[in-house]
Amino acid sequence: MYPSRVITQTAIRRAHLGIALTALLGCSRGDASGARVSCHTSRDGITCAVAHSQGVSANVCWDLMVLCRNRTRGSAHACQVVSFGRQASRIVPMSAVQMPDTCDAVLTVDVEHVVATE
Repeated sequence: MYPSRVITQTAIRRAHLGIALTALLGCSRGDASGARVSCHTSRDGITCAVAHSQGVSANVCWDLMVLCRNRTRGSAHACQVVSFGRQASRIVPMSAVQMPDTCDAVLTVDVEHVVATE
């Protein structure tokens, strides 16, 4: 029902402004804290891997943009605390996605607006 498609986005804080870079599979953003979020659909909802490669522990937040096969759209917001040099996982249930009831099947999941606060 939910095909697996991975979209990756990196957060970079530079003078409190996000800098957008184009990546092969989506839009990337970076943050001096080195936070990185990769999400894909799964049986349990949307599974996100959150990595943090610089600084100290951070609370990483991001937006998920969902596109359905019938072109309806939905969105969700998620956060995860992750320690420096570590990776954590966050499952966002489909019930948490604000989406019209008319979604027939999830086609893509994009990660946007990644922000890490220490």
